[in-house]
Amino acid sequence: MDIQQLRYFVAVAQYGKVQDAADAMFISRQAVSKALAQLENELGQPLFQRTHNGIMLNERGQRFVDRAEVLVREFDVLNADMRKDEQVCRVRICFPFTTYHYFWNVLEPFLVKNEDRLRVDVINCLDAQCHMMFENSLVDMAVSFLRFGPGTDDQLVATSPILFAVNEKNPLAGKVSLALGDLAHVPLIYYMNGYEDSFWLDKNCRKGDYEVNDILLAFDLVRQNKGIFAVPELAVLQPMQGIVFLPYHGPSDYDNFYCAVAKQAARDKRRRQACFNLREALLQAGREK
Repeated sequence: MDIQQLRYFVAVAQYGKVQDAADAMFISRQAVSKALAQLENELGQPLFQRTHNGIMLNERGQRFVDRAEVLVREFDVLNADMRKDEQVCRVRICFPFTTYHYFWNVLEPFLVKNEDRLRVDVINCLDAQCHMMFENSLVDMAVSFLRFGPGTDDQLVATSPILFAVNEKNPLAGKVSLALGDLAHVPLIYYMNGYEDSFWLDKNCRKGDYEVNDILLAFDLVRQNKGIFAVPELAVLQPMQGIVFLPYHGPSDYDNFYCAVAKQAARDKRRRQACFNLREALLQAGREK
């Protein structure tokens, strides 16, 4: 048993649904479910009763939830107190799921070089959640393919061509590249990234197209040859079995990525400099790419 398992246990008890608890903590449902399963397995007994409406504490869970909540709260207080005099500067930054690995790989050499004076807490989530966390001052920096709004200190840090993920058995897979006309008679898979509206060919969404917020589901649909899926090139780090990635030449054939520094980070001299140095590392990688 560890504090993270207890934190998830308390959150699910509070929200009554694993998905709602995961959303509140800005982590995946799978991470919460896995932690709860491990906790129940270690204890040898379930703590929840699963219903068609969600999940609720059973008698055993009800007996321990209050004490678990106290432990989590006391841990957070202790953690904060122990870090008050910490000399290392800490920065919280969030990346979209699709580009997390690219941007993290870019920053890793910089972080290794500065590990004695800088710690970075990374959150990867849906693009819409990056904006929500930034607007609510939950992070010091955020990366998104959308601008962060007037008055925000954001800069373009990367531009990436669009590729289409296509099932290798799809007739389009034999092409060298795709144009707008190639998309006319094949279902498109729109990765919504947490937004209500699609920002890629949103006016051309047709019956039979798919709208999903789960990146793994998007690729699963491609593997089932249900449609094709647009993805920025920098998000494709390695080959995927059964899928080919084809360049696209047409309207909206590239994505821009912006990095914003929050106002609360800019007020602290050390944190501000750390954020600007991190963004410069992203900018430099974008120039070299």
